[in-house]
Formats: sequence, structure tokens, C-alpha cells
Amino acid sequence: MYFVNKEYVDRQKSDATYLTFSSLDELTQITKDYYGKSLILSPEKDFQIKEVTMNEGKLISLNKPVETSSVSTNAPTFTGNLAVDGNLETRWASLRGVDDNWITIDLEKEAIIDAMEIYWEAACSDNYQIEVSNDNVNWTTVKASLSTDASLNDKIIFDEEVSARYVKVHSLKSRVLDKNYGVNIYEIKVYGNYIKEPLQNIAKSKPVVVSSVSTQAPTF
Repeated sequence: MYFVNKEYVDRQKSDATYLTFSSLDELTQITKDYYGKSLILSPEKDFQIKEVTMNEGKLISLNKPVETSSVSTNAPTFTGNLAVDGNLETRWASLRGVDDNWITIDLEKEAIIDAMEIYWEAACSDNYQIEVSNDNVNWTTVKASLSTDASLNDKIIFDEEVSARYVKVHSLKSRVLDKNYGVNIYEIKVYGNYIKEPLQNIAKSKPVVVSSVSTQAPTF
């Protein structure tokens, strides 16, 4: 959003101040701090959001290991790894005639997950959820009752912090099950940043070799 002298202006103004936000709650706080009152709650002035874009962070799912509930016996080469290969011409195809299907991505270490994109084929999901885990055993649902629209491209933003190593797209209902299909996904993109591990002293207690030891302090 752009402001000049704390007044909202069109984005083409060259002297505007640009404010960014990642959620409506953050937008409310930003405008309250900058403008002096809450943008969302203020009855005194109307504002227009010109554009909302996803803060993608870093793509952390590309070519990562995957597990799937199934692979279509009609297309056995359409395996799960094709949903994270960065190629929108390839896809994973689940077993036909089954509603409950999932694909899990192993990010290989814990990360803060900001957002996801899912590119569906026409055999998409009418009810799916995003689940996360740190051990690939115990799962937490962070988004539920999702359904792709006519674009077949879903953008999912996490308003609250999500940290996990494993991310699962779990379809509970195929849109085209009556046509004897499961679900097909061209690509899943997971965006975020890896959690930094604390620095460790890798030299501690390791064997050493020295050129000499002082005869005056032989225990040193």
C-alpha cells in the first residue's frame, strides 16, 4: 500500500511510502502505527487494497523426497517425485476410484513454512487438507476443508507460524471419482526458511598433534 503524508494514494505516485503486510491483522496494525488509527476499524476514511501478493519466501520443496498413498495403475510412471520436480508438464497420479489419497514431502529438516502453491490437473480435489509433522508419524492439520477452484492453482498462506519437516497434501474427496479417477497434481511448491541450528564446537575433544610442548610447562 502507498501513502503520501499519511494519505493513501495510487501506487504510481513516485513519492509514496510503500507498506507491506502478510495478513489482515498485520495490515490493521501497520496502518494503525503509521496512519494513527486502525485502517480496518476506522469509519472516517475509505481505503482500497490495490494488490495482494504472496510472500513466497524461499522455495524449499524442489526435488525433495516424497511418499504417496498410491500411484495410478493406469499411469504407473506418474510417480510422486514428479510433483516436486519443478516441471508443470509432469504430474503425480493417484490410484483411480479412491477418494482418500495423499502425498508427503520431506523437507529433510525442520523449516518455518510461509506458503504453498498446488497446481492440479482436472482430476483435482473437492476436499483436501494440509497436514504437517516432524516425525512423519504424528500429524497436525493446519488447513482443512480446502477445495480448488476453476483455475486449478491454489495459493495457500499460513497466517500463523507453521514449523515442520514433513508436509502432506491429503485429499479426502476427488472431484472426478465418478469418472473413475483419483487426484492428479502437476506441482506442489512449499515456501519458507529452514530453522537455523545452533553453532556447535566441532573441534571439542578431538585428537590433536603439536610441534612441541614447553619444558617449563610440560602439562600445558
